[in-house]
Amino acid sequence: MMYHYSTSESCPPLYPAKIIDSMLTYGDEEDDWIDVGQNICLHPEWGAATAADEWCRDGRLLPYHIEIKWISVIEHACYRLDTDLDSDSMEKAFGVKDKEGKPIYRFIVVGMAPYGGVAVWLNGYKKSCVLDWHKAQMMDATGVDVNKIMAHSKLDVFCEETIAADEFVASNLSQHGLPDHHLFDRMMQQFTYRFLPILKKWDKDQEEWMEYEEDETKPSLDFVEVKCHDGTFDRLRDGSLLNYHEAGKPSRICVGWHVGKREYSAYFFFSHDGLVPVFRACYGAHPETKTDFILQIDPGSNKYEPALFRYGMKEPLTIPENTCQVLVFRNKFECFRSPNYSQPKGAWR
Repeated sequence: MMYHYSTSESCPPLYPAKIIDSMLTYGDEEDDWIDVGQNICLHPEWGAATAADEWCRDGRLLPYHIEIKWISVIEHACYRLDTDLDSDSMEKAFGVKDKEGKPIYRFIVVGMAPYGGVAVWLNGYKKSCVLDWHKAQMMDATGVDVNKIMAHSKLDVFCEETIAADEFVASNLSQHGLPDHHLFDRMMQQFTYRFLPILKKWDKDQEEWMEYEEDETKPSLDFVEVKCHDGTFDRLRDGSLLNYHEAGKPSRICVGWHVGKREYSAYFFFSHDGLVPVFRACYGAHPETKTDFILQIDPGSNKYEPALFRYGMKEPLTIPENTCQVLVFRNKFECFRSPNYSQPKGAWR
């Protein structure tokens, strides 16, 4: 079956990569392949589809194999991956359509992380998912034809000049050095959970959550959206996030609700390093355990409390305040931000 899709490359912020060669094979003929790209990756978001290849109007088969060689600039190292893709999951995903009958996924994105991590995502305009996470093998840099992609004959010269050309990359490397070897493995780890927004009242005196009285106007949930640290996002607003599903740790959650004619939207921003010990304490060695990601909300008291809860716990595991930042809008005007809020301008968009 033929599908309409495009391809794109990606890399984590501050960790540029340069593709030497890439090939996504989708057929048996000699020319049945497409490349990912050969640009210097300096992407603001891990997993984002940006510089896509030319759209195929007539459609083509889905790729079943990937071969890619690239330079991890901050490491001054080269990597190579040669492996099959999860074709069954890809074909199933590309067959899913939205409420209007249009395919949800339109892009295949290949991401290159330090230490040989390779992510493959399926992306659409309102949703993306992780297809594969692989580990590539380091190549002997002396065997790389650097003249094919750069003017220099030395890999180190190319990497140093690439780093120096971007002040943010250079500053991050100078201040923090290379990232932890297991950082991106942790970022790409999948867990089973559902979002459970709870719209109640916070009793400051009793320090507990209370139900609304019968004569009070109760809030009504409208939608939940999410971005995750594994590079995925979901803005479909089809209610699927309220069911148990596999996903990475969230980086930003948006909850929308209304009270009468007043419309609210709350944005929860989570640091990855802060979530790691919370998820470890909740899941242990069993990321498949069904867990509720609770979001308790009371705009009247400006109380916003995220927590994790699974069967066997006596009470929810509250996510520490220093791990979460909150920004809230009422009728499109900001009405609350947590004291620790430090996100860049427009981060909620």
